[in-house]
Amino acid sequence: MAVAATAADSNDLIVTLGEPLQQAPQQLAAGLCQGGDPDYNRTESCYIATVPVEVKEKKTGQITGRALLDETSEAKLNQRDRTSWEHKVTLRLHDATGTALAMSGSVTLKCNACRASAGGIKALPSGSTQTFTMKVSSPGTEINTDQMVPVVSVIPNLPGAEAGTGAVGTPIAVRCDNTPYVSPQSKGGCVYPRYTPTYELSTLDGKIDQVAWHIYWAQNNLRQAWGAKGRGPALTRTADKDLIDKNRETACPSSMPRPDGKSCDEYPFASTHQGASKNPDYSCHMVPEKQNTAEGRDYRNPWYKANRILEDDAFWVSITLPPAGVRAMPPAMTLARCPG
Repeated sequence: MAVAATAADSNDLIVTLGEPLQQAPQQLAAGLCQGGDPDYNRTESCYIATVPVEVKEKKTGQITGRALLDETSEAKLNQRDRTSWEHKVTLRLHDATGTALAMSGSVTLKCNACRASAGGIKALPSGSTQTFTMKVSSPGTEINTDQMVPVVSVIPNLPGAEAGTGAVGTPIAVRCDNTPYVSPQSKGGCVYPRYTPTYELSTLDGKIDQVAWHIYWAQNNLRQAWGAKGRGPALTRTADKDLIDKNRETACPSSMPRPDGKSCDEYPFASTHQGASKNPDYSCHMVPEKQNTAEGRDYRNPWYKANRILEDDAFWVSITLPPAGVRAMPPAMTLARCPG
């Protein structure tokens, strides 16, 4: 974090913010903020760093004060409302000497299309901590991906001083949209699109355990471990109804007999570009009809909405298995693979 200065023919002071120093990892309540590069999930981000601060005389370049500035930048997007979320930056000045002993700080949010309130100006005497909260919105209704980064300024509480200004971390992309199939269209919502979320199901969940077992079987028996993070390709969503119907009819044709109380479950999901009409490496199983319906209606569809999974968005699929000592797969699943 470096700052450009304008020289003046006087001994007025100017602040320079250096490059962030390495510091020990920290753990926040959200599980983010490990230090260094921005850490984020689908809706939360965090960045922490310690920045050297120097105060110099403009004319002579003589250093008149030094300090360290701890910075924590945290944002929590609103995936159900693109018009309202918060970005907080906490500054702590410490180990100050000379003209850096008493300073003030301010924070703004730099972005292209967003609207953000100013964080205000607050006193930063050595050893103090101040939090700056900015209210942010993404106007409009179209899909918009913006690069956002907080900018901090610090200045000595002395006449003739000039502030040092720099970005807190690196810009991170925020995508906001009003896509009807994942949102209340009137307000839309926002996510961090570079984060690939994981759809989680459990074989211990009696409402969908047979579906979970089928996905586990498919990820371990098909040529590709579709959706298994670290072992196979990610899945990418499609909202194209015609493609979804083709995928479903290819994997589970209507002519295929269904046992009483069972329905045909396909994997990769019909709602992905890796579905059966595009991908011959697929599986289908006959599972309890109620479970098949529940997995799509009560689990996957709300998850798509909560994570704003749009057309072509990638995601992983993770299956929780029983504890050690419990048999690996219920006998009903071992021979239930559909023909073809």
